[in-house]
Amino acid sequence: MDASPAHLTSFRSRWQPTPADSEVASLRAALADWLEAGAVEWPAELEAALEAWQRVHNPVYAEWRAAWHGRFMPVEAFKHRRVVADGLVPKVAFRSSGTTPGAPTSVHALDDVAWYDAVALAGFEWFYGDIRGWEVLALLPGYLERGHSSLVHMVASFRRAAGAADVEAGFYLRDLAGLRKAVEEGLASGKRVLVVGVTYALLDWADDLGQTPIRGDRSRLTLMETGGMKGTREEWTREAVHAHLRRATGAPHIHSEYGMTELLSQAYAVESGRFRCPPWLRVVIGDPGDPGAWLGTGRRGRIHLVDLANVHSCAFLATGDVGRAHPDGSFEVLGRFDAAEVRGCNLMVPA
Repeated sequence: MDASPAHLTSFRSRWQPTPADSEVASLRAALADWLEAGAVEWPAELEAALEAWQRVHNPVYAEWRAAWHGRFMPVEAFKHRRVVADGLVPKVAFRSSGTTPGAPTSVHALDDVAWYDAVALAGFEWFYGDIRGWEVLALLPGYLERGHSSLVHMVASFRRAAGAADVEAGFYLRDLAGLRKAVEEGLASGKRVLVVGVTYALLDWADDLGQTPIRGDRSRLTLMETGGMKGTREEWTREAVHAHLRRATGAPHIHSEYGMTELLSQAYAVESGRFRCPPWLRVVIGDPGDPGAWLGTGRRGRIHLVDLANVHSCAFLATGDVGRAHPDGSFEVLGRFDAAEVRGCNLMVPA
């Protein structure tokens, strides 16, 4: 855990528990208080309290625990079941993008949008500093067109917190020339500029730039790819993508974001392709065939996540991603498991 955040805005300045006397709000407030106290050590007591509460109040998670001896529920449950605690009234429902026509997509219902925004902003600022020093732009075709995207919502919340006069103006669907202009204007303003984009769209933009370099101090330009070609290009390795973007755009900083619809938190790869988590998110690498077998650092396995901010839903999730942890607390994402390799992923599918 990195105990030295780049910047940490008071959680309480961005979020207040609503309603203040609910159990969900109390659990969220405990996490917020721990974070404001410095988040020095992993809050094991809070983790245990959250797990016990979700086993009682989240019917889908309770069913999973009764049917299976692992504590981490597969994210596939969100494709087939409503994973939310009893009594909560969702204000928004995020949906995963999906790549197979007609196949079910994950739905994550959320009762407190301000909580999501505060958590996402705290995670970003932990690694990148005060959001107000950034001009945040987005190249997210597909996500914009489908709607209900947690990624689009997150970027919009970043732009709003950064003081953008027009939040929607920072999203570029296919206006690649417009994005270039916005980047150059952001650099001219003296701010650092962040372009968040799906991988294939960033590659398209890099190709569109041609031989004319972006004007301005490109040392303040960061590109953040969110992964995936979505069937538009052949798959590249992350190293090849970053090298190409660096050459084509002149941006020295090519970073990655790791998140998913089912989570409330994100991890970021700032260097060497290794992701780091904010202090309330933890990664555990497990054997895909044995939900009780945990692997040490350096070994390839299934990524499991403890997301303490996912109070209203499920904080203990087993992904379909292959990963490897490192002794310094970072982790790599190496690809995807075939569903046939992962035991338990079909238990939550209705018969």
